[in-house]
Amino acid sequence: MTVESQEDLYAKIVKKTWEQHIPLKVLWELTYHCNERCVHCYIVPDPARKELSTQEAMRIIDELAEEGCLFLTFSGGEALTRNDFFDIAGHARDRDFAIRLLTNGTLITPEVADRIKTLRPVTVEISIYGVNPETHDVVTRVPGSHEKSIRALTLLHEGGVRVVVKSPLMHNAIGEFEGLKQLAESLGAGFLYDVSLVPRDDGSREPLKYAPTDEDLRLFFEQELAAEGDLVSFSPDDHVCNCALNVAAINPYGDVYPCVALRLKAGNLREQSFQNIWRESAILATLRSCTFSSLSSCRDCELASYCIPCMGVAYSETGDYLNPSAIACRVAQMRKAVLDMKGITAQSEASIAKKCDKN
Repeated sequence: MTVESQEDLYAKIVKKTWEQHIPLKVLWELTYHCNERCVHCYIVPDPARKELSTQEAMRIIDELAEEGCLFLTFSGGEALTRNDFFDIAGHARDRDFAIRLLTNGTLITPEVADRIKTLRPVTVEISIYGVNPETHDVVTRVPGSHEKSIRALTLLHEGGVRVVVKSPLMHNAIGEFEGLKQLAESLGAGFLYDVSLVPRDDGSREPLKYAPTDEDLRLFFEQELAAEGDLVSFSPDDHVCNCALNVAAINPYGDVYPCVALRLKAGNLREQSFQNIWRESAILATLRSCTFSSLSSCRDCELASYCIPCMGVAYSETGDYLNPSAIACRVAQMRKAVLDMKGITAQSEASIAKKCDKN
């Protein structure tokens, strides 16, 4: 008798949620208030709109539970600036959600760390932008923020909470990338990075000033890319990503998006239930039918085997999520150049499929 591994069982669950359009993962931007002012932040608050109340948030949690959501990620802004964060997160735990928290960590004192521990989160992910405090604090524009974020990682790890260091690849800190990985290891933390910065929600390209240059990417990929598994393989019928299939995002005003990267409003939770939006939204239905063959400019591109397209970034750049993204194209060009140099080509039989999962 064959014993099914946990990985195989989870893969089956994920496959079922894709096929049946069950919202397995929801990322919720609880607030756009933040005590840092990061130079690359994409968020643009709307002062004319009121953020969801505690009671509204608890009702939405109940609706998510009824629709089959399992993983609930709280982010911001800075989620811990909400005085009712632990009321909301506690209700989510009472409804048996697996919780992730994305935070800058600066508000995590020993007392707050103890309260987070009671939530039994899957992970707490804290953004660190450099090994050196000066590098980090230039990004956050808050002196002393590096020290507080490192303190939070230490407090949580010592309390038995699984922590992750998150870092976007930025030009000012490209030389500290290896050090960041070592820092995460020394703190008992996992490590995640992203090679792409994105425009702000209002269309401003200001954050892109801090993106890695082509030379930065080349040097980075020379270190990080080393195998056929770094190639990408899509069939024409593959979905481009999992947005609207088994993931969704909610902003502080109750707007529902296909994912946190694709800022197309599918409905508002003050006007409709989550179930109604998830099942009836025309936008979500359209996205569920999008496959790699829908990307007419990408499907025959010579860079397709080196590219991980993101419809959200394409939408923010061009207003059309089926268009190529200049950011994705540039990253793909540098991936191809480095892999070609290493003799790893798109014809390799060992290439594997990679899916976009921003959540």
